[in-house]
Amino acid sequence: MVFVKKETEVQNLIDHHFDLVGRTLNELERMVETYLKGDKAFKTCCGNIDRLEHEADQVRREIECKLYEGAFLPIYREDYIVLIEQLDQVANQAEAVSQFIVLTRPEIPDEIHDDLCRVARVTAESLKIIVGCIESVRKKPAEAFALSKQVQDKEREVDRIVWEMTKTIFKSKMKKAEKIHLKMLIDRIAAISNRIEDTTDRLATMAVKRNV
Repeated sequence: MVFVKKETEVQNLIDHHFDLVGRTLNELERMVETYLKGDKAFKTCCGNIDRLEHEADQVRREIECKLYEGAFLPIYREDYIVLIEQLDQVANQAEAVSQFIVLTRPEIPDEIHDDLCRVARVTAESLKIIVGCIESVRKKPAEAFALSKQVQDKEREVDRIVWEMTKTIFKSKMKKAEKIHLKMLIDRIAAISNRIEDTTDRLATMAVKRNV
């Protein structure tokens, strides 16, 4: 009974951690939109992202403590630790993007406004798919692979958008330093979807172990 209780506690904490990271990405999406509109509210979004990332860190540490105390069989504990650490990197990267925007204020031409918003939106959508993926790992492991394929499709979509934005930027009449500065921002945002895909790969590994 105690063993089951600990597992339930960890599962609830993992769900809470996913929720916090998801809210972090939603806030980043809002931040990008408000920044592009010239709305000073983007600085408030940055503060919200910092707070959510800090809360996610605290939940991650609580999960690790529960696992140390004996939640789940030893063969599964490493999976959960790696999963949470990879997911935490998603929130960390979102925070890094928000701070980059606030501190460096990149000049973003109108031609790529829509694409930049789309990257932020598709990235947030990817994490929503992962929430369904972890539920599948627990209850129907075989379904986790179908969901992981959806995340891969989202990541490829981000790559295509980034490719087109990069071409647009370096064909423009912007100064070279401004082009490089903007490319740094785009790469930082795109890196979030790569970290989400890493998290999905870990979930797929967990599904293999449980599909017996």
